This record gives sequence, C-alpha cells and structure tokens, in this order.
Amino acid sequence: MLIYILREINIPRTEINVWETVSYYFQKDKKQLSNEFQDFHDRLTYKYPCLSESSDTVWGDGPLINNFGDKVACIDLIIGFSKEEEKKSIQALNYIVSLATEFNFDLYLEGTNKIIRPNKVARKYDQLTSKGIILALILMSLFNISDHVYNIENEIPFKPTGGKRAIVDVAFYGIAKVCIKVVDYDTLQFILKNITIIVIIWYLYDIYNYFIFKRRSQYLIRSSKKFRRN
Repeated sequence: MLIYILREINIPRTEINVWETVSYYFQKDKKQLSNEFQDFHDRLTYKYPCLSESSDTVWGDGPLINNFGDKVACIDLIIGFSKEEEKKSIQALNYIVSLATEFNFDLYLEGTNKIIRPNKVARKYDQLTSKGIILALILMSLFNISDHVYNIENEIPFKPTGGKRAIVDVAFYGIAKVCIKVVDYDTLQFILKNITIIVIIWYLYDIYNYFIFKRRSQYLIRSSKKFRRN
C-alpha cells in the first residue's frame, strides 16, 4: 500500500481527482530533500528500519529516503496476510499518522481518493478542550454573580475571601450590584439556567462533530487494510 505524505500542499476538500493531483505533485517534486522530511524519515526508520538496513521490516522498497522530496514523500507499506504481520504494519501506519500529526503533514492513502489531515483532528480536539474550559469558567462566574445578587437581595453582608481570590470576589460583587438594578434573583436564575442548557447543547454538538470528523479519518485509515490483497 502506498502512502503519500504531503508537506505544505493544500488540496481542497472539493477536489474530485485527488489521486491525479497527488501524482502530479509527486512527479513534479524533484527538488532537494527538505529538512522536515529528513527529520520525519530519520524518526520513522529509527523505529521501523529501512529495507536497505534490515529484511525484517514493514517497507516494500528501499532505501526509503529515495522516495522523499521537498513537498511529497511516498512510502510503500506492506500489510501482510498473517495476523502478526498485519498487526505490525497497522502499528507502523498508526505511527506514520502520529508523526504526520506532529509535523503537520497531510496523508493520502492509495485508493481512498481522500486526503487525511490528522493534524486537523488534533487541532479540533485542542479547540474543543479549550472551549470547554472557557465555557465552564464563564458559567461558574455567572452563577457566582447570581449568588452575590441573592446575598444583596437578602441583605447578607459581603465577606470576600482572602488572598488573590478576594479581587475576583470584589469584582463579581460589583457586577452583582449593577445586575440587581436591572433584574431580581429569580429572573436571573431563570436566565442562567436557560443559558446553561444552551451552552451544554452547543458544546455537546461540538463534541458530536469532533467524533464524526475523527471517525471519518480513522475509517479512511482502517479501510486501507483491504488493499493488502490487491
């Protein structure tokens, strides 16, 4: 199975003939080996030795470095018939995907007509995590302000906590004093509950989209195993 690794080549998702585009870039790419591809190759062959160095390998040809250029590299990965050989080859494929994520490379697996962008999956996860933290902090802040509104309505004395937290408490208390001029505690609670429901649904929808995107990428990788008998 041939795996094409793309560096700084942006192939649109709307591209119909992905293989023809990848093949064009590969044939055109006769420049000197890039430093990034050199590092990629060195780390790859450190874990899975090149065919020119060992016969016990997952690669179909060698030296592997000959298939690396400036923008495109081509790797011939052998996926064997036995379970042990297949397991080793799939582990190598996963390692290629992991390295591509780290180097921000895209992948094209022979016969899929799709570009796999593993780094995009990683970025989506980071964005999802960051968004979750930000939304949680916003909701915590809003409910903290709501508590201060309740205390003001019921004339409970304001007692800020000590240390750096006191600055935050004073700020929330000041916002609460402004809010209470516009809305009472019960109305504020109603608004906050609805905001919370909307935020949770919005975030769950983002999580759903992330897993759909991730599964599509993983499916392309897993489905490539069928080419071992071609």
